[in-house]
Amino acid sequence: MPREALRTELQLLRHALPGVTDSAIAAVDGFVVAADTGPDAEPALLSAMAAATLSLARRTAEVTGRGELGHVLTDCADGRLVVYAIQSTALLLVVGDRRLDLDRLNRQAAITVNRVGAQMRGQVHGFATDSTATTDPKGSPVR
Repeated sequence: MPREALRTELQLLRHALPGVTDSAIAAVDGFVVAADTGPDAEPALLSAMAAATLSLARRTAEVTGRGELGHVLTDCADGRLVVYAIQSTALLLVVGDRRLDLDRLNRQAAITVNRVGAQMRGQVHGFATDSTATTDPKGSPVR
């Protein structure tokens, strides 16, 4: 899925839900793939911390035999951070203030996770520069 399309997914999430302040899609190693953040946010730092959070939560779910991890919630005095697994290779991070409705977020995030995950299926490295075309060795599109 092209990075611009991923940014659009994040912007749709922010516009659909009051209280979303920042969001990012990252690889599970913390590498930022796309971000929709405010001027004070540090997408690289947020993505790295989200990846660590997801890794620890996945391991905890495994050790406790609770099944596949869906998301991790960090509830703070002034807001919430939620990390959603996107297959086994990526994550969606959503940061919000106290207005963020978690039920609505979970429903909308499921749509986003499914759309991004569907685009990732069958792609060697998870994220492609163009979901409809491949290129030949010279970089020319082949359909």
